[in-house]
Amino acid sequence: KRQPERVRNYLLRKWSIEWIRDTPLSYIKLCVIRVGKTLWLDWDHPKAWNVLNVGSRSVLLLAMIAVAASPMRRLGMGDAGVAATLVVAIGLVVAAAFTLSEARNNVFMDFPQLVALAWFADRKLG
Repeated sequence: KRQPERVRNYLLRKWSIEWIRDTPLSYIKLCVIRVGKTLWLDWDHPKAWNVLNVGSRSVLLLAMIAVAASPMRRLGMGDAGVAATLVVAIGLVVAAAFTLSEARNNVFMDFPQLVALAWFADRKLG
């Protein structure tokens, strides 16, 4: 209390690292939960279960899975472009999982899902 932000950040970081070191399995479990919340739905949020939110997030997740599972030739994109985009998307997911912030703060994760949906729609509808 009543400490400058620099001191508070230092202490929170120190406590977080100690907790991770003392309970690595709990941290791994937390990371898995964060990946689920990041890729699909923050199920702890009171407004998350709105049918429109669940439906749209489910469609985005399924599109992302479909794009990731499709052979690159079926996507009709260059190998380097597909590989680079998937690496960036996977990197963002991993970064979100291992961050010490709340999963609901990972708004940027909609970007790879939207890119995946755009690829899918372009290949199936275009």
